[in-house]
Amino acid sequence: MITLGRFQTPEEAHLVRIHLADLGLESAVLDEHMVQWSWQLTNALGGVRLSVEDDDREEAEEGYADYVAARMAESPIERTIRFWPLVVLLYFVIGVPMLVFGRRTCDAESGP
Repeated sequence: MITLGRFQTPEEAHLVRIHLADLGLESAVLDEHMVQWSWQLTNALGGVRLSVEDDDREEAEEGYADYVAARMAESPIERTIRFWPLVVLLYFVIGVPMLVFGRRTCDAESGP
């Protein structure tokens, strides 16, 4: 078996493994339990490994490249949130009364 890729989390490796299984390729996720058991060792171990058989190497590399291309093509959900009406409303509710009623005047004779 050869290592097709290395991943930071077991979840990432299993997603690629499932994609390869859909293509009919056998693969194995290695070191996943070590990384989950002691996550500090992730970089020392080289991450979670995804291994495939030597005979399926070329097909697995193409499948992995297709998976990465499909993930990159997905656009993240973009939603514009506009906070300025809320900020203006909070300014008038909280800020204006503080400007008008929040200040104390002090006389020179009475002190602060």
